[in-house]
Amino acid sequence: MLHKYVDTLPPECQHISRFMYHKLTSPRYLDMSSLLSWLSARQHAPEGGLGGRTNKLVDGCYCHWIGGCWALVSAAIEGGQRELWNREGLLRYILCCCQNERGGLRDKPSK
Repeated sequence: MLHKYVDTLPPECQHISRFMYHKLTSPRYLDMSSLLSWLSARQHAPEGGLGGRTNKLVDGCYCHWIGGCWALVSAAIEGGQRELWNREGLLRYILCCCQNERGGLRDKPSK
């Protein structure tokens, strides 16, 4: 399963969320059930933001890459698929925690 593979990668593999985003351009090679399971596990409560892998804090970059994956998957799924992620929670995290005082977005509130 995809999420078991991703969660065993060494810490230096920070690019995994970006990899998943780009991998979605070749959906015939994906196990959609594993992909949905892995993506669903990326959203963290109570923040509502998205983290790139297990035990990784949420941040603005992961919100972009994983949020982009959700947008692509949602567009590809036909019919009334129930929402597997909290879009409002992500929006709240980005607006409350990722805004830079000088404009643009930042990684985390502490940066």
